[in-house]
Amino acid sequence: MRCQAQWEAFARLPEWREYILPGRSESEFFEEGERQASILSDHYGKRIAVVAEFGCGIGRILRHMEAEEKIGMDCCRDFLGMLPDGITGIHTEGRGIDLPDGHCDFTYSISVFQHIPKAKGTHRQILDEIVRITRGEVFLQVPRAESEHYRETSFVNTYTIDQVRELVAGIPSADIRTGNLAGYGDASTDSDNEYFITVKM
Repeated sequence: MRCQAQWEAFARLPEWREYILPGRSESEFFEEGERQASILSDHYGKRIAVVAEFGCGIGRILRHMEAEEKIGMDCCRDFLGMLPDGITGIHTEGRGIDLPDGHCDFTYSISVFQHIPKAKGTHRQILDEIVRITRGEVFLQVPRAESEHYRETSFVNTYTIDQVRELVAGIPSADIRTGNLAGYGDASTDSDNEYFITVKM
């Protein structure tokens, strides 16, 4: 995928954090990850056996999750090399994840699909693979095209409600809601800037 080469290049820049979460100091960068982890933990329960993040980067969120086993998946080997102890890194673009069926209790992906080019069927192939490795619940966040906070660019994809419905078509337990995860940027946590997709097994 084009995005793998792009992220590998970003990871080697001194300002690499700007490409993950712009406009943050180092402390703010990790504090926001901790807030998002708290919201996710409240969603699935404080402690489970196996939690996995697709598009984990350096583990900004995952390092704060509570689980017996933590798995971080990313297309960027350099970011995986920055994961803290206690997180198992898996190099993948998403269409082939080296985990058995139903291995994870909770698998989530935050601000990741928006950076993966919308080649025909790619996003659905990745979602199907995430569902395959999960025995409990999948939680996926994507930007709303209707939001004033996000703009479609060469670096950011947004979704209309019809595109979200197409993405999850045929998945019986898929649920779609709107919200805002921990106030990205200057956006209020009361804003409906994102679509939250959940799939319960």
